[in-house]
Amino acid sequence: MQNNKLKQSSERTKDVSGGQKKSLRYVHRLDRHYKKECTLHVHDIPNTSFNAETVIETVEKICGENTVLAVVPVDNNNGYEITTDSEESAWQLTNGLKIDNENFECTLQFNQIVVVSFIYLPAYIEDQDIIDALEIRNCEIKSSVFRHVHPKTQVADGTRYVHVKFPPTLVSLPWSMKFKTVSGDRYFRVMHDKQKSLCNKCGSPYHKYRKCPQLVCDGCDEQGHKMRECKAPKCETCRSLPSKCWCGKIDKICPYCRKEPCVCACEGCKLAFNLCKCGTDNTDRDLTKETTDTNENGTDKESDMNVGKKKENVERKKRKSENVDENVKQAKIKNCGSR
Repeated sequence: MQNNKLKQSSERTKDVSGGQKKSLRYVHRLDRHYKKECTLHVHDIPNTSFNAETVIETVEKICGENTVLAVVPVDNNNGYEITTDSEESAWQLTNGLKIDNENFECTLQFNQIVVVSFIYLPAYIEDQDIIDALEIRNCEIKSSVFRHVHPKTQVADGTRYVHVKFPPTLVSLPWSMKFKTVSGDRYFRVMHDKQKSLCNKCGSPYHKYRKCPQLVCDGCDEQGHKMRECKAPKCETCRSLPSKCWCGKIDKICPYCRKEPCVCACEGCKLAFNLCKCGTDNTDRDLTKETTDTNENGTDKESDMNVGKKKENVERKKRKSENVDENVKQAKIKNCGSR
């Protein structure tokens, strides 16, 4: 049985610091399975400076002896593809390799699980906030949230990353995500491998924001723009967009003045009286004689309050004008008496 499992074993030696020889045992097994899910790419590592044996020794210190199945030079001898014996071993290497005080990035080649990075997040934002933002999109969290540090220190630089498995319906994450900060909501850059441009409205990779079927103007019910960008003609009476126009909505009667046609336009600015900033003196109606039956008819109570305030303003101004006239009369009488 042992002969069936082990075809051969060999011992290799390698010079280490101090000129000593270190013996490493490598076992070649017949039951090895080379899976694409267990293959990683080591980026920007010169093959001439770091040979395959150095890489194997470093990997096995992290993952254990006999965990490396293959080390293949790629990228014109400027990188390696490493195949391990299990996905767990491959995941241990996604944190990177450190060889002779140099760090090298390792990424999985064929896997639905990706490393998602959040760039320059404030340090006080909780890791759970990142996890919540991903779980809302039905992502499966596969690791803890790691904080990237400045070189040769243990000081965080604001970048965090986490291993995530996308659901079958999710192709990519958006380029940025919103988080709460002390200065309000802010968007921060999100990065991962094979990231695609998405619609900012619905998240689809198949159309842009302006072509999104969910982008419908609230002012005209047309697709392709927001209400603040709407260029539809406005109502001449209330100066509102078609979907927001209140003229004739209830039996063709204005809900404010309850008249047909509406008489709520200001003579000065031509706006509806509820939007007018000119004052009550410029309105083209006598508010003191106006009666309302909104409570009896079950109509809007807010119109009653507006009309009541208008009446009070008119009566106040009338009293002021009467006082002015009385003062003028008294002044004239005094002048006549002095003569």
